[in-house]
Amino acid sequence: MLLWPSFSLASESADQNFFYFQTQLKNFEKSHNASLIRRFNENNRKPLSGLSKKEKRFQKEYKELKKNFSYWNEVYHLKQALIETYKGVGAGSKPAQAVRNLCRGEPMCSPRPTHGSATTQMEDEANRLAIKLIQGIMRLAEEYKINTFPLVHNFLINFGLAKRGACKHWAEDILKIIEGIPRDYFVAYWAEHKPGSIAEHNVAVLAPAGATLRDGLLIDPWRTAGKPFWIRVDADHHQWKPWAFYEPK
Repeated sequence: MLLWPSFSLASESADQNFFYFQTQLKNFEKSHNASLIRRFNENNRKPLSGLSKKEKRFQKEYKELKKNFSYWNEVYHLKQALIETYKGVGAGSKPAQAVRNLCRGEPMCSPRPTHGSATTQMEDEANRLAIKLIQGIMRLAEEYKINTFPLVHNFLINFGLAKRGACKHWAEDILKIIEGIPRDYFVAYWAEHKPGSIAEHNVAVLAPAGATLRDGLLIDPWRTAGKPFWIRVDADHHQWKPWAFYEPK
C-alpha cells in the first residue's frame, strides 16, 4: 500500500515533483554506501539492528524520500496516461465545444470562460485529476482497510467482517472524487462488466469530453488490492458498458 507523502511542496506540478524526488533519491543512493542502501531496501518494513545514530538518520531520510517519490511517481504517470488518452482520440482542443457536447441542448448549461492555450489547460486539468485521484485512492485503501486479495476482501464484506471495499464501492467513491473537480476536458462514466452475474465488475472511467467510454481510461484499484491501477478501456480484457443509471458527468 502507498504511504502518504510527508509534506507538501509549493508546486503542485506532478512533473516537477516527480523529477525532483527521482533526482533526490538517485543522489542519495549514489552518495551513501551501497551495502547500507541494500540493507535498507531488503528490510524496508523491519527495524535494522546494529545501526549507528548516523545510519538510523540516513535510514529515516531514505524512507521519506522513497515515500515521496512513490507518491509522485503514481501521480505523474496517471497524469501522463490521461494526457495520452485525450490526445490519442483526437478530441477537440476547444473546451467550450467539449462542454457543449455534454450540455445536450440544456438552456442552463454553458461553457466556462477559458484563458491560455487549450493544451495547457487540458494538461493542468489532468494534473489536478491525477493528484486528487491518487490521494483519494490512498485514503480509500486506508478507510476500507485493504490488506488482502480483492476476492478475499469481498468475502469479508459478505460475512460482515468489512463494510466497504468491493469494486462497486471503489467505483462509487472514486466517481465522487472526480465529480468534485471542475472539468472541461474529461468526462466521468460508471462502467460495468457482466452486470447481475458472479463475474460482475464496476469501475470509474475518465474519457475525453466528446469521446466515448471505450476511448477512456478506467481507474480500478480494486483489482490491485488498493494500489493505483489504470488502463485504457479498449485495452482491458473486460467488456465494459456504461451503467444506464449513471449520467456521464
